[in-house]
Amino acid sequence: ADSIFSHLVVTPTSTDEVRTIGWRQVTQYPGAHGVPAAADGSTRREVSTHLQSTWQRDSPSGVGWRVFGSATERAWDLHGAVPTLQVIERLQDGPPSALSAPGGGRERRWSVGWHASGSLDRLRGGRHAIQVGVDASGVSSRTDAAPAVRIGEFVGRLPARLWTYSASAETQRTRAGVAAFVSDTVRLWDRVTVQGGVRVDRVTGRARGARQGITWTTVLPRVSARWQLGWAALYAAGSRTADSLLTDVLAYGDPTATVADVTRWDGRREGPLVARVGPGAGADGNLTTIDPAIKRPTTREFIVGIEATPPRFVRVRFTGISRRGSHHIGLRNVGVPASSYDVIHVLDLDQNRANPVRDQLLPIYNRTPESFGMDRYVLSNSGQQPTTFGGATLIFDRSTPRVYLAASGAMGWTFASAGNRGFGPGENDEGIIGELSGNPNAATNARGN
Repeated sequence: ADSIFSHLVVTPTSTDEVRTIGWRQVTQYPGAHGVPAAADGSTRREVSTHLQSTWQRDSPSGVGWRVFGSATERAWDLHGAVPTLQVIERLQDGPPSALSAPGGGRERRWSVGWHASGSLDRLRGGRHAIQVGVDASGVSSRTDAAPAVRIGEFVGRLPARLWTYSASAETQRTRAGVAAFVSDTVRLWDRVTVQGGVRVDRVTGRARGARQGITWTTVLPRVSARWQLGWAALYAAGSRTADSLLTDVLAYGDPTATVADVTRWDGRREGPLVARVGPGAGADGNLTTIDPAIKRPTTREFIVGIEATPPRFVRVRFTGISRRGSHHIGLRNVGVPASSYDVIHVLDLDQNRANPVRDQLLPIYNRTPESFGMDRYVLSNSGQQPTTFGGATLIFDRSTPRVYLAASGAMGWTFASAGNRGFGPGENDEGIIGELSGNPNAATNARGN
C-alpha cells in the first residue's frame, strides 16, 4: 500500500478558517483475498483519491457557520486468469454469489453542505443553542462487463450444485440524497439541560435501465436530557436513525446485472435445472424486481445512565442501551413460495445423548419438480421479527495533572435473523439481503443471539 496525505489550513482573517484535506492511496494484494476461487498469482489493485474542504466562520456575537464539500473516487481491478470452473466448499467459502462479482469497477461520491449555529438568551425561560443545516450527497457506481462464470458447489465435501452465471454488461447505479436538520439545546435551570432535534432525509436511487428505483423520505427525531444532582447526574436519550441506501441493493432489478442457472451436479456431469437466481432482472426483466412500496429500514435507540464523581473517588459512568430495528429488506421468491416444497423431518440429536429433552426434528424443504426454474424474486421488506439489542457499559476513570487511569467493561445481546446460512461475516448478519426470505430452508433457526 502506498499512501500520501496532506492537510492545509489557511486563516485569512481572525474569524475565518479554511481546512483542506487531500489523500491518495494505491493498494495491491493477492486476488484470493476474500475470493477463495481466484487463480493463483492473480492480484487485485485499488486506487482511492479523496479531497475535502471546509470554510468555517466564528462570530463574536455567537452566530457561526461553515460550508463544506468533498469528492471521492475509488477504482479497482482484478488481474489474472479466471478458472474455467471454480470450485468452493459452501461450509467454508460462503455463498457462490460473492464469486460472480465483476473484477473491475469505479465508484464516485460527493457531498456538499451548510451548517450554522447560534445562541439565544432567555427565550421562553432558558438559554438556547440552536443549530441548522442542509446536506446533499450523491454516489455513482459502475462495474465493468464480466464474462460468464461457472461455480461448482460442494457441501460437506459432497458435490451438490453447479452455478452458471451469465456474462454481464457494464452496470451503472446512482444514488442521490438531500437532508435538512434543526436542533436546540436548552439550559432550563442550572442543573437541567434538554436537547431536541429533527432531521428530514430524502434519498433516491436507481440502476440504469431498471423499471423501478427506490425513493425514501424519512423524518428522524432525537431528544436527550441531563439532570445534575450535586456530584451525580442522570441522563437519557432517544433517537430514530435510518439505514443508508447502498448501491448494491440497486443491483436487484438491474437489466444489465448477472443472473445464474442452478443445476444439480455430481462433480462431473451437470444435471437438470433446479433454480434461477439474480440479482439481475433476466432476459424478460421479471426475474428480480423492486417492490414500489418498499420501506426504509430504521432503528430506534434509547439510552439511560448515571454519572457520579464522589469526593476523592473515581468517576463512575453506567449506561444502558436498547435498540430495535425494523423494516429489514429481503428477497422474496414469489414464483416458488413455501407451498411449492415438500417437507420431511430429520431427527437432530443433542450432544448430550443421555438427555433427549433437547433433541429436535429439523424440517427439510425439497422443491417439487413442477417448481424448477419458476423463480421470481421481489425485493421488499422481509417481514422478519425486528432486530433487538440490549446492552450496558460501565466505566471507571480518574485523572490527575500527570496521570489518567481508566477501566471499563461492556456487554450486550443481539437477537436477529441472519441473511444467509453460515457463520462468516458475509453470512451471519441481519443487514445482508441473502437467502432468508427466499428459501424456507434458510429460515430454520435463523433467529438467534
